Amino acid sequence: MIGTIIGSLATWYFNERAAKRREQSARAERLLFENLAKRHAVYEKLYQDVSALEGYYTPFQGNLSEYDEQKEPTDFAPLSALDTFRSQVGDGALWLDSPTRTECQKVVDAGSMGLTLALTIASRKHEVMRLLQEGASEEAVSNARDDLDVFASSVAGHVEKVLLQISSLKTVMRGALGLDSLDQEVAVLNARLNVASKKP
Repeated sequence: MIGTIIGSLATWYFNERAAKRREQSARAERLLFENLAKRHAVYEKLYQDVSALEGYYTPFQGNLSEYDEQKEPTDFAPLSALDTFRSQVGDGALWLDSPTRTECQKVVDAGSMGLTLALTIASRKHEVMRLLQEGASEEAVSNARDDLDVFASSVAGHVEKVLLQISSLKTVMRGALGLDSLDQEVAVLNARLNVASKKP
C-alpha cells in the first residue's frame, strides 16, 4: 500500500515536471515565432523602402536604354527618399541583425555623400536661372551652365555607388531571412522530383 502511494506520488511529480517543461517549451517556441514574425515584418517594410530608394536612384543612371525612364542629372534631389529609408532603418533597428544594420548604414553613408552634390547642383541651377532672368551676358550664362554641367556629370558615378550598396544590402537581407537556404532547398527538392519523375 505504501509502495502504491509512493509510486503514485512519484508518477504525479514526474508528470507535473514534464507538463511544466512542455509548457515552458511551448511558451519559448511561441515567443520565438512571434519575434521571427515581427523581424520578418520589419525586413519586409525595409525591403520595400530600399526598393523605393533604388527606384529613385535608377533613373539617374547614365546607361539606361531608350525605353527606361531617365531623369536629368540636374533634377537630382535624393533627400526625401534617403530620409524615408533612414527613418525605416531607425524604426526597425531593434529587429535587424548586425550585418543588415551595417549594410543599411553603408547605404545611408553612400547616399548622404550625394546630398552635397544635389545641393550644389540646385544652387548652380538657380544661378543659371537667375542670370537668364537678369539678362546677363552670354558668357556669364555659359560659364554658369558649364559649372552646372561639371557637377551634373558626377551624378551617374554617385548613383552607381549607391546602387551597388543597395544591391549588397539586398543580398545580406536575403541571407538574414534564410531565403538563400530556402532557394537551395527548393532546388534540391525540384531536382529530386525531376529525377523521380524520369524513372520508368
